[in-house]
Amino acid sequence: MMPDTRMEQLYTALTDAIVNEASDEEINALIESHQVPHNREVDQMVGLILRLHTTLLGVQPSPRFVRGLRRELLAMYEDNLVQRIRHLPARVQLAALLVMVGGFAMLFTRRRAEATKVESATI
Repeated sequence: MMPDTRMEQLYTALTDAIVNEASDEEINALIESHQVPHNREVDQMVGLILRLHTTLLGVQPSPRFVRGLRRELLAMYEDNLVQRIRHLPARVQLAALLVMVGGFAMLFTRRRAEATKVESATI
């Protein structure tokens, strides 16, 4: 077995032992059982694992965050234009509404202008 592999297995076992609240004697026995010399590197890694274990706390996410994340990950977006616009800020919604009204106004006036041209040409 390669020395790096042995060290990786030791670090994995140490992490599991520390997470399971192992005592100092159990940790020392674990180091000896992996046939790795008990040196400064191992001691530093044990200290790091202990600090990480005490520092990193599990946090339960809010239900709203879970729903949003689930919807995002499963790509369950509404393909409806109105639904897309509702998720935008109010200023953007207003701008979209004005653009839409302006577009319809342009279409309406253009058709009306073409209709008057056709009427004037036929007379």
